Amino acid sequence: MRNHIPSFLLKATVTASVATLSVAAGSAQAFDINPRSTAPDYFQEVLPSMAPFVGKEARKLDPNEIKFRTLDESLLQLKHDHDVKVYFLGETAGGYRNRLDFATTGTTVTAQTKIFGDTSCSPSQSKTLVNFSGFCQNPNAAVAGRSVQDSPLNVGDWVSLGKFKAGTIFDFSLVSNWINGGISGKDVRTGKTVPGQFRANAKDNPDGKQHAMSYFYEDLLVLAFEDLWGGGDQDFNDTVFVIDFGRKNNREIAGVATPEPTIMMGLGLVGLGLAGSAKRRSRKSDTAS
Repeated sequence: MRNHIPSFLLKATVTASVATLSVAAGSAQAFDINPRSTAPDYFQEVLPSMAPFVGKEARKLDPNEIKFRTLDESLLQLKHDHDVKVYFLGETAGGYRNRLDFATTGTTVTAQTKIFGDTSCSPSQSKTLVNFSGFCQNPNAAVAGRSVQDSPLNVGDWVSLGKFKAGTIFDFSLVSNWINGGISGKDVRTGKTVPGQFRANAKDNPDGKQHAMSYFYEDLLVLAFEDLWGGGDQDFNDTVFVIDFGRKNNREIAGVATPEPTIMMGLGLVGLGLAGSAKRRSRKSDTAS
């Protein structure tokens, strides 16, 4: 005998299911890019010390360090609701002008959405930032006719992705040289020619290579991408950005217990492959909580 579900019960079940899932509003809209002068105080304070995460073009990294800092993006899951911010830190990509995207699954679903259309550095503020060359070695002028979202960035430029609910899982990806038409290659999984779009998990990349390294610093997450097909020179500084999921979320993701206001050097963080570094400061604003 065929089971029959009363229509009122079916409607209630569907309604309850939809109620647990939200879709990010305005996911197809361009984000407002804000200057670093409007960034929260805690970010402005630590920014000058973050140049080493960018470093020099074609720098030589220890293969063990690269492997250790592999990021499993399934761990980028919020445990607490938060207004998520992304900051541009710098790049050494030279001729490549990359695009940074994100998507979400879980509690809040967001289709692949552009954050920054051109992650090359603008030379416009080279005189206003100490150690500008430590963040940006190859500044580029804007491409004629491009929107603000598709123009070069200043170090510390940032966007708010919006408020996301606990249980949301984030996925960041780099579309290599998008401004100049992109790159392509043979997908090792299918044998087909596909665009060069790279994610943090090597298994999700068409060339099967690791394209991102991750760090945990001053209660912030840093993600650094390699943009060349096949892994390139593996300097992992072609696009470097900072993610602020909030202090509590960032510590949960990094797998570190809540530290005292001022500690500690060389805190090893397993799981994400993140490593702590300099002395932590207590934050003036609860926006990072």
